[in-house]
Amino acid sequence: MLGSLILGWTITRTVRALRLPTPAIVLMIVALPFAIQSSYPSMAHVVEAILLGHAIAEHAGGRRHFALALAAAACFAKPAMGYVYGFLLTFLITRDLYRSGALKPRRLDGSAITRAFAPARVTSLALAGIAIIANGSSSLVATVLPISGLKHYALFDYGFFRGRGKYFWYGMPPVYFLGSVVAFWFAASAYLIVAALRALPRMWRAQPEAIEALRDEIVVAMAVMHVLFVTLFFAGPSSWISYSYLLVIGAVVASASAKRNTLVAFALMLFAATGQTATVATSWLSWRQRAPDALTAGLWTSAQTRAEWRQVQEAVRGKRAAILSPQGAAPILFPAFEHTAYAYLLAGVTSPQEVIAAQHQLADAQLVVEVIDPDYGWALTLMPEVRAPLAGRQVILTNQFFVIYGPAPR
Repeated sequence: MLGSLILGWTITRTVRALRLPTPAIVLMIVALPFAIQSSYPSMAHVVEAILLGHAIAEHAGGRRHFALALAAAACFAKPAMGYVYGFLLTFLITRDLYRSGALKPRRLDGSAITRAFAPARVTSLALAGIAIIANGSSSLVATVLPISGLKHYALFDYGFFRGRGKYFWYGMPPVYFLGSVVAFWFAASAYLIVAALRALPRMWRAQPEAIEALRDEIVVAMAVMHVLFVTLFFAGPSSWISYSYLLVIGAVVASASAKRNTLVAFALMLFAATGQTATVATSWLSWRQRAPDALTAGLWTSAQTRAEWRQVQEAVRGKRAAILSPQGAAPILFPAFEHTAYAYLLAGVTSPQEVIAAQHQLADAQLVVEVIDPDYGWALTLMPEVRAPLAGRQVILTNQFFVIYGPAPR
């Protein structure tokens, strides 16, 4: 929640820096629930969003060199969109240096070039040094290169046009399109891309510090990042939330570039307003059907989930128990379980050392609780090597969400 508030602050900075007109501001307010999420898949997503949000705000204020430094920092949180934005900012900074005469072939202005890229260079070197001191050079390489991410995407069959990601839009009835984020998402995407194509020639000709030029730069940058997100970075059906703030910022800024775009802004407001119907309905149903409980450490769950979790808690009481789950946070909330040596058990993400540690823990535990919830536990089916220690163990309890394994029968 704190990360979402900070991201909201960065968007406010961008709106103020670009001096957006009232219709654009209203569109931003209406679409804000799509731009900012109450929670994200991981801390890396939150930190990346905050850093990129501040980078966009610095860019909107004409401070491209600071924006580049923040984009570089984002690469250390999540090696994805920070590289794309960093490349775009490097291009814009190079353009400005060329226009100022600092890149003349026979008279390079070394001091101007150094000043332009110094914040990014200092930031990158400082973060790299901290990473090496804290975790070693191999960890640094794994942090700044998306090697595990590429493996993870391939194994999980991710993608917008095929695989799991296509179910964000594929096969859905028209009423779902209008009552969810989908209609707004497609309309805003199309509008942003068209606006970026129109802004591209203006961006090259205009004075770089003019407010109109900065708006055009933001529109083009958001469009490029959004297109690459859809074509390269889109994961499962819910992954639209990862970079939704880029789409909303881009569409809102594009709607401010001409008076005729006011009609487009109102159309997008309508899509954004109606698109939140599903969110409101789902939240209301969840509030009616779920409740917090001390048994679940204050987490909101349904009565069925609480009943099944109570069975698990009673079975493991007083025993050495391990939990087998795609995420390793359960022991933090429930001390009855042994702490894990991994944060995630996800194919392509979990390191070989973490897999071995998980295997040893599962083999040594008196009881093992496996999460089999079809919406959550299916990821474990892609890691049969982790489940190998369960072979031969006796199943002592099975319900809809969990299986409890005892010792092997003698």
